[in-house]
Amino acid sequence: MNLCNSGQRLFHIGDWQFLFFDDVNVVEFHTKPYNLNQEFSVKLNDRKVRKTTGELFDLTIKAFMDKTKRVSKSGHKHIDIFRLLKGNAELLLRVIVDFENAAWLSLVIGRQAQQQEYYLYASDRLSTKNALIMVTSWINSCVSRGLKVKFDNFCNITNFVKLLKYLGLYERKCTQINLRHINDHEHCADINESPNTTLEFRVFDSPRNGAEMDAINKLILGRVSLSSKRQAIGELLDYRAYKVEDYNQEQAALQAAIFCKEAGLDYKEFELIMRIPITDEASRTFK
Repeated sequence: MNLCNSGQRLFHIGDWQFLFFDDVNVVEFHTKPYNLNQEFSVKLNDRKVRKTTGELFDLTIKAFMDKTKRVSKSGHKHIDIFRLLKGNAELLLRVIVDFENAAWLSLVIGRQAQQQEYYLYASDRLSTKNALIMVTSWINSCVSRGLKVKFDNFCNITNFVKLLKYLGLYERKCTQINLRHINDHEHCADINESPNTTLEFRVFDSPRNGAEMDAINKLILGRVSLSSKRQAIGELLDYRAYKVEDYNQEQAALQAAIFCKEAGLDYKEFELIMRIPITDEASRTFK
């Protein structure tokens, strides 16, 4: 592959594709949208085979990174909430709060030094912290009164996103949850075009291999599923407004173990995500 600073390059490998380009001295990769564990038909060594995105990641992007000895900087994840959440604005808020409560995640994946520059939590500013407290309190009052949210139309989410931005929440690009790819335009989840129905998680680092990428995907989808179950039983939202500095490594490791176990990850998948030592207490969570 030859890098070209003047534009983007799109590579097709059978049914799969990825794009890469130079973004201010950073090589950025975008993969084709895919489902968890989805397989693509590709041709390798003159033979047609089926490969998952994780396997294709190792054969292409990881191989390039290893060969050129490049260092990872960040690994943003986009999920298509048009398909996943439909028009469920309350569920969107629950997912946001769930990851806002996981400020320890920056410590777990070794990105706490980059956190203030690349992805702010609501708790990092008094105005955004108070705004999120106000929104969660309002939703909790509706839940307590037995009011059911309507989620028959995606405009419920786009209107809710407008409200959050009006309140000063997530109007910036560099927040741990980015809502800038959600708008009223026709559904598109392809990051290689102009996505307008994707929720972006900016906290994650670049996966070191396809297996770690799959584990991160499973973690996000597992937490969305858990948030959906909590909504179904009418559980109140619990926004805690903690910061990454509220945790040491041992506390962060235990919180990560609980977080991953609740999302349905096994111990090996948990190990793939961790970039700090795993304590005995954290390990016992999976026994």
